[in-house]
Amino acid sequence: MKRREIRKHMFRMLYCMEFYNTEDREEQVELYLMKVRHQEPFLEEPFGQEEPSGEAGIEAVTDEEIRYLKDRFCLIRDRLVEIDELISQTASGWKLNRMGMVDRNLLRLAAYEIRYDEEIPDKVAINEAVELAKTYGGEASGSFVNGVLAKLMEQEA
Repeated sequence: MKRREIRKHMFRMLYCMEFYNTEDREEQVELYLMKVRHQEPFLEEPFGQEEPSGEAGIEAVTDEEIRYLKDRFCLIRDRLVEIDELISQTASGWKLNRMGMVDRNLLRLAAYEIRYDEEIPDKVAINEAVELAKTYGGEASGSFVNGVLAKLMEQEA
């Protein structure tokens, strides 16, 4: 599975997580991963949009890849309070609950990669988040995500 595919799944899982109570989230993650494993139709055109540039929908994944997705999601979820605090400090003038859900969850994913994932270069994390923001977010999402993450990267240096 390519890193872009992993990011799409992580973004979707983080996004969906916001719709459920804490006690229901684990079950929803399992349901999501089951749908991924069995190539359920809702994944072919995420958020009702076609993939950019004729890119194919997300492909079926192996059991090993499912475990990787779940483990990675849990790493992000377990640090969510720290990540949210980091974003709040960086995005001065913006409260998390006032950000669009797409922007907020892409920032969470990229902030995790910048702060905690040594394997992913910061510039790659930012670029991927901006591209996903352009695809799934509003008109200003790409520039908003880019600005917050650029500031975060400066603070991390």
